[in-house]
Amino acid sequence: MVTRYWEFESREITVPETQLQAVRERLTPLIPTTFCEEAIFRCDGYPDDLVACVLDAIGSVGVRYKNVIRGLEKFRKYSIENFGRVPTTPNDFLRDFSPFANSPGSLAGVIWSRHRTSSRGGILKIEAMFRWMQILNRYQIQTPHQLLLQIDSRGLKEDLLATPGQTRYVSLIYFFMLAGYKNGVKVDRMIQKWFKKECGLTIDAAPKAVILMKIAEELSDEFPCISAAELDHFIWLIVSNRWSPKKSVKKIFPTDAQLAPPS
Repeated sequence: MVTRYWEFESREITVPETQLQAVRERLTPLIPTTFCEEAIFRCDGYPDDLVACVLDAIGSVGVRYKNVIRGLEKFRKYSIENFGRVPTTPNDFLRDFSPFANSPGSLAGVIWSRHRTSSRGGILKIEAMFRWMQILNRYQIQTPHQLLLQIDSRGLKEDLLATPGQTRYVSLIYFFMLAGYKNGVKVDRMIQKWFKKECGLTIDAAPKAVILMKIAEELSDEFPCISAAELDHFIWLIVSNRWSPKKSVKKIFPTDAQLAPPS
């Protein structure tokens, strides 16, 4: 059994060694020797921009990522044209967009889209973004670093999850990861697909996080940059066809037995 304390849920999580071994055997051989050198393997994030973290985290659920890129571009263009700068803190965002505080939906086609947080009981994503900015401002959280210092705050997480369409971890854990949380694992259908198809595992985010944390520890000498979040991103790259193991010149344990599909 492998046990690690997972900050996101503020508790120790234990996983069977068999689950760890299943993931280790399928994932480790795929990691290229250039893992720490190539930018493609770095997970997404905004180390100095909490507003972008909010927009990306809420905006990315249920849509193609190109829609998020388009939304961020519209937001930045509008901000520069109207305020002469792009707000990066919740306080600045709420001050700049204060005229829309009572009707954020009117901005849906201006700085984002008309997508909703959920098809059932959801609200416009721009409305959810406003709510998150207000919550963060209330908790006096203005930077990604300050957010990470509150990762064990149950009250903060409950308040953020109380936003319609945010009752699951999907946006919340990704939000912390965008802010730089290194032990995060996305609640993402592509990540779920890889664990099930390649490893035969249907498990929650917590045990996935512990497994990737342990593998990152084991590989840290060879790959100083590695973390659970980096491995999560690596899996996402593979499943989404943004990177193929065939491009790797050398693998850590490139044996036929390890690369063969599971029986």
